[in-house]
Amino acid sequence: MGIETRLENLPNEILFETFGYLHALDMFSAFGSLNKRISSIFQSTPLYIIISKIHCRNQVDFLSSYLTFHVHQVISVKIDDTIRDDTSIINLLFNRHDFINLQFCKFIRIHQSTKLGNFIQQLKTFDKLVSFNIINLNDITMNENDKYELVRIMLMHQPSSLRSIVLQYPYNYWNILNTISLSSNITSLYLYINGSSLFASVNSVLPYKSKYFFPMDLLDGYAWQEMLELYVPYLSKFEFHMSIWKYCPRTDLNIIVNSFKYFVTKYSNWHMIIDQWSLLHSIP
Repeated sequence: MGIETRLENLPNEILFETFGYLHALDMFSAFGSLNKRISSIFQSTPLYIIISKIHCRNQVDFLSSYLTFHVHQVISVKIDDTIRDDTSIINLLFNRHDFINLQFCKFIRIHQSTKLGNFIQQLKTFDKLVSFNIINLNDITMNENDKYELVRIMLMHQPSSLRSIVLQYPYNYWNILNTISLSSNITSLYLYINGSSLFASVNSVLPYKSKYFFPMDLLDGYAWQEMLELYVPYLSKFEFHMSIWKYCPRTDLNIIVNSFKYFVTKYSNWHMIIDQWSLLHSIP
């Protein structure tokens, strides 16, 4: 006759390992009211919050009710600001809770009604933050002041623990050109730079020795190599996208590609795509 094994019979070490594979909502939904022993194990379990577009408001409220007693255990949040039946989920959670031990933070699709003021105040106190990531490609949805405050904190007052910055929303950085201070501890940096001040913005984030930094200089791989080695020597991930408008003559693409050979050896998964178009204006 077989021996029956119940979840409650497993040693604490196995339960800790099991809970490590679950995000907070699933864990509390499945085990939150099981028994006192499981509840006591929750007290020492790092929590990972994932809210995606498939979730509902009642699930978020259920999670929030548990966070009242467990928010200090949250080390990671990944939040889609728009779910099936509600919006501004970032506001909802950060207005209710202080995530004092947050290490990893990712926001997706920030809704136009969302104001990040309360989150930004908390962000200033996150002394354990390792990675900060915002993906919001729809330019019209984010408040301009929120954009500025996030850029200012990440590029001027970032915590010493921070290693990765991803600000994937359009911004031209013109209003902080002379005040950026990027720590050499940063190992991954992604900025979505747009606007007429493209060349000035890049020069401010990674200062270049030349007094004049023209848009075509951005296509010089040797210039990028010099800036990165000098100002962010520990950078292990490097991504950028550029679109430059110029007049004739046409650019020699072979020269540009050859200048970036350094990155082929430094970054094992380096890929480069480059193309150019001629715009024809019809005369009436």
